Amino acid sequence: MHESAMNESYHPPISPLAIVSAIAAAFTPLAFLSPVFAVPALVAIPAGVFAMISHRRYGHLGKLLAKYGIIVSSICATIGPIFDHYWHEYVYNSEAPPGYIRLDFSKLASDDDDGLGQYVGRKVCLKGFNVDFNSRVPKSTIRFSHNGSRYHRDKAMVVELRSSVVENSLYEPIAVSGILQPNPDYDGTKESSSYKLVDAEIRWSQTYRQLGARSSEGFCFRSPVPPFDRHDVVDRKRSQFVQPFLCGRIDFPA
Repeated sequence: MHESAMNESYHPPISPLAIVSAIAAAFTPLAFLSPVFAVPALVAIPAGVFAMISHRRYGHLGKLLAKYGIIVSSICATIGPIFDHYWHEYVYNSEAPPGYIRLDFSKLASDDDDGLGQYVGRKVCLKGFNVDFNSRVPKSTIRFSHNGSRYHRDKAMVVELRSSVVENSLYEPIAVSGILQPNPDYDGTKESSSYKLVDAEIRWSQTYRQLGARSSEGFCFRSPVPPFDRHDVVDRKRSQFVQPFLCGRIDFPA
């Protein structure tokens, strides 16, 4: 009688592998944002399979958790990276009008050879940073740099815009599309640009693809601690009454 009561009150334990499978699978939906999160599926699927075997052989609980881990991780790890790839391509393509050649401005500007010369007269799209001051004033011409430095003018480019812009794009990553032309004002020194983009338009850079690292060369920070967020580097509204205390060069990732 007593032994029968004990058998009735006995509950098999939950399989630890089922719990591991469910926890690992919970991260896999993030694979729609980055393929890296498909990796937990390598844990979730085998753990879920062994948890199902444990349930059949020993009666361990956790069958639903194991099924959840197997199904969710299988779907997300398969579809997530594919979706991320095509979504990234869609966003990347939206940075420039159709028919424009996408070039790596950072790489071309860093090379000693004149890599841009072969694209003269063609429609190109370059990504970089607007380095003109007083960017809140509408203007039809800006200076455009691959790394945001306003000191290496020979590495920058003059941009003649199709229409004046008012947006404050100073030091923000942008994609500029236009027709590449030799700069008639180029005097052969490092103080002028050898090329310019005409009939150009500006779009915000939505991806880091073909966007070089930004340099804060020669700038002074106006806060007690140098801001490391890429948007806060140039946000001086909060401390405009504080004298700059730190000057120098720091390279931030784009």
